[in-house]
Amino acid sequence: MKPPETFGERLYRIVPEIYRRRDENGDLRRYLEAAGALLDRVYASLEQRHADNFPDTPFEGPACQDWLVPYFAELFQARLVSPLPAARRDEVAHAIGWRQGKGTRHVIESVAEAVGRLEVVLQEGFQRVAITPRPGMHLVPATAYGYPREAPESFPRLAAEHPQLPAATLDFRCHSGAVSSQPGAPGAQHGSIDSRSVVWRQASHHAVPCHPGAFDDVSRRTLDFRTPSYRQGHHHPRRVLLYVAPPPGFFPAGAPRVSFGAPLPAAFTELVEVSTQGNVTRYHNKSLGTPGYVPVGIDNDVELGDGSGDPEQGAWELSGLVFHRRLSVSSGRLQLRECAVRELELSGADAEVPRLRARDCLLGSVTAPLARLSLEYCTLLGACRTPRLLASDCIFLGRIERAAGDPAALDPSCLRYSRYVPDQPAAGLRVVRSTSRPVVLFEAEFGERSAGVLHPATHRAVRHGAEDGREMGAYHHAASGTAGEIITDKLSDFLPVGMEAVVIYDPALLQLGAAVSDGA
Repeated sequence: MKPPETFGERLYRIVPEIYRRRDENGDLRRYLEAAGALLDRVYASLEQRHADNFPDTPFEGPACQDWLVPYFAELFQARLVSPLPAARRDEVAHAIGWRQGKGTRHVIESVAEAVGRLEVVLQEGFQRVAITPRPGMHLVPATAYGYPREAPESFPRLAAEHPQLPAATLDFRCHSGAVSSQPGAPGAQHGSIDSRSVVWRQASHHAVPCHPGAFDDVSRRTLDFRTPSYRQGHHHPRRVLLYVAPPPGFFPAGAPRVSFGAPLPAAFTELVEVSTQGNVTRYHNKSLGTPGYVPVGIDNDVELGDGSGDPEQGAWELSGLVFHRRLSVSSGRLQLRECAVRELELSGADAEVPRLRARDCLLGSVTAPLARLSLEYCTLLGACRTPRLLASDCIFLGRIERAAGDPAALDPSCLRYSRYVPDQPAAGLRVVRSTSRPVVLFEAEFGERSAGVLHPATHRAVRHGAEDGREMGAYHHAASGTAGEIITDKLSDFLPVGMEAVVIYDPALLQLGAAVSDGA
């Protein structure tokens, strides 16, 4: 178990009180803290060595190092498909259990949610296909579907409401959809959408769907023989339909939003760690890198620097923050990691070293008339104005405009393994293994849920165009745009021969909590 405090504090606490009283200048405390720092390192090494013996993600404490997971997978003969460290640990930790329950609904849902890190609503394709009724068909009791009583056979109109009848004609007298239910009730399904737990069941199986084609549409159709994809080929006995909500990206529901100013408000420092080393100031989201990571939003305009435009006047390192308004840097250099910025402005000139280094970031627009930029795994929703740009594995949805009238503008910009707009001027731009293929986003407006997340309709050259074969852009680190492909690839090992899984992104799932709360 991890000690409640550092060893330096513990050593100082067990020293007799008389010596602590005499330590007016703090020399004794500093001496013991120096000795405790070495003990802290030793303890952390022993704790990590213990964690390296187990491939799963513990409830608390460190997990095994990422480079060890493939070795554990080889021992269990588990095929790793997810690029996410936490998902890869789950693939190893559940390998035996998944193999024992291969082909069952529980395992299919567990695999999809563990590998894709998405909440899944599962439908079996054979239950969505219209069939011819025949005498002697066994019907599961209606109470197993959550109905309060059995449908009386003496009244044909009521008997026709039995949920398992293979009726293909819709009953226009009522609506079919998700309604609230109690935990443990027959037919109840549990879900968690945007960290909100909901319990629901399907009502009126033969009625008109409230959301045609959505997760709560259980109407029967004729066979669809087309190749399955997110929009077709769903109604077939050999399909497993997995409905998932679009990934939230940098804008999950309920994310905290604070102000950034001088002095820093208490709400800001509670969520963001602020540290200074030399002339470098760091603002680090405390939840970044943890299972409960949530981006911290900044509501106001922010200006960093003293206004001199001197690139050597300090440096700023920001991680895990979302700037919903303008971020201006009037001096010093800026480094961003897993950040989103609506408007980014950099003043001052520097022809040698990039003023901005960004990785895994979503940017609305960037204006740096005299400064060089270095971007890696970034998505730009708008225009980018700079004299020189060095970009790798990025997506540009707006034009790259070259600043004029500065000597630095004579140097060519370079794009490698990136996507640029088709009408991008070629002058002063060197392109290496990049593409201008179409990009489709779930949402293109900055600040909206799923902004910048790649839709499955995006061309494969973008979805798998990065140097490592994964998706380009801001969500490369989270694999948000290719989560569906990862799920179907993994499920191919756990489905019966001939069965196929289809991942369907369904925005109606985002309304599930509101729908079941009022019984709609």
